[in-house]
Amino acid sequence: MSFQGLSAKYRRLYQEHAGWRLMRADNAPHIMAFISDLFSERSEVPYNRAKLLLEAQIEHSRNLGIWETQTNATTYLNQWIAQGWLRELDDLLTKTDATEMVIRFCHGLEERSIGVSASHLRIVQEAVRDFVVVTNEDTDSRVKLLEEKKQPFSVK
Repeated sequence: MSFQGLSAKYRRLYQEHAGWRLMRADNAPHIMAFISDLFSERSEVPYNRAKLLLEAQIEHSRNLGIWETQTNATTYLNQWIAQGWLRELDDLLTKTDATEMVIRFCHGLEERSIGVSASHLRIVQEAVRDFVVVTNEDTDSRVKLLEEKKQPFSVK
């Protein structure tokens, strides 16, 4: 597909996809935190329970000064349903596929940095082991450490 075709495709997704709208929302971090926490143990939550939990969270966040909003929980939940971030059926709320996709995307962002950190840790561990081998005055100990280092590469 050409640059123009891809650009048109991504522009359409940017404008229409519920997941992309969620990531662009002014309160996206609060929305994602609430939805992730709300559905951490259950796939369906009664609307009234979600409303009470969101009211408590909004009040707590206001007191901490981290979420300055005058919007009430009912309005937020109804907006999130209208935006396609939550689904309501028989007074039960569930996450939509778009919301699930955004949650996985956000988890993927964290996993990437964890993987990089793990690979950096391994490099440091190997450097420390090499340093111990080089600075160790005990020849037998040095030979033992070198043999251990060589072991994963030996063919049996």
